This record gives sequence, C-alpha cells and structure tokens, in this order.
Amino acid sequence: MVKKTEVLRFEAEILEELANTKRIVGIIRSRVSGLPAQSTDAYEAYIDSIAHNLENFYLAVEEIFKMICVATAEGLPEGERWHSILLKNMIKEIKGVRPFIISRGTYEMMDDYRKFRHLARNIYTFNIVPDKVLTLAKPVNKAFKSFESDIKGFMKFLLKMTD
Repeated sequence: MVKKTEVLRFEAEILEELANTKRIVGIIRSRVSGLPAQSTDAYEAYIDSIAHNLENFYLAVEEIFKMICVATAEGLPEGERWHSILLKNMIKEIKGVRPFIISRGTYEMMDDYRKFRHLARNIYTFNIVPDKVLTLAKPVNKAFKSFESDIKGFMKFLLKMTD
C-alpha cells in the first residue's frame, strides 16, 4: 500500500503543473483574442508567440506524463519515438500498476499537439503556417479541460488506493 502522504505530495506536484499548464492556455487564448490584422509585423509576432506557447502546452502535458511514469515506477520509453510511445502508453491500463491515464478522446487531441511540438522543434519559426497554428490554438482550452479532468480522475484513483 502506498503512503497517503506520498500520494498527497504527488498530487500537489501534479496540481502545480496543471496550474502552470492552465496559465499557458490562458496566454494562448489571450494572444488569439488579441490577434492583430494579418500581414503586419505584430501579426507575425503573435503567431510566433502562439506557436511557442502551443509547444509549451504540450511540453507541460508531457511533463505530467513523465511524473506519472516515475511515480508508478513503470519507466519512461526510450528511443527515437519516445514522445509518441509515452503518449500512447497513457491510454493503456497496466495491470497491477495503474489504470489508463487519459481517455481516447483526450489522446487524439493531445496527439495533434504532440505532432505540432515535433514540427515546431524541427523547422524555423518563419516556416510555420499561421492557419495551422490557429487551428490548434482555438480548441486548446477544450483540450486542456479534457486532459485536466482525466488527470484529476487518475489522482482520485491514487487517493483511493491509500485509504
């Protein structure tokens, strides 16, 4: 049986990271709502900021997944495709270790952000297509809420294990 104090500490760490993620989502939403007219330097700066924060959004999500892998001692995937494998592992139950972490719907949303993170890391910012950035930015709040709900459900499961 896991000690309740350990789970409560872990929950505090997860909640802190969720708060950071929510703050990133707020920045994205603010930039989208304040988007200047196209074909201006300000527009390009906003798109760059949105793209950077979309990358940060997925990095924060991935950080929570990594924290869960460490806490459950299931280990982190390795190799060239570890980001993809980590995300896919979050929809799998590992018998005797943990239930699934996120739903299939959350997985599908997060996979789009994972792919964007990969793209943003591997091309120059000026090659990012603004329409693609905005296509991901507009539903980011919905994606975050789904993710947050799934993570909080997992934390409830962990807390039940300590009773």
